[in-house]
Amino acid sequence: MNGLKLIPIIQDSVYDEEAEKFAITDQDPDPKRMVKEGRKVYLTINALPQTESSDA
Repeated sequence: MNGLKLIPIIQDSVYDEEAEKFAITDQDPDPKRMVKEGRKVYLTINALPQTESSDA
């Protein structure tokens, strides 16, 4: 992404225990589309599992 000078924007996160931590699970535009230099690419990443808070 840096070679094309694209601007990554993390727009959402999901948790998938089968995916690597912080892996990109979705992006817009699609990875196969041509994108002009300097454009924004919106990403969804795999987040860490939520932990239960002890403040309950």
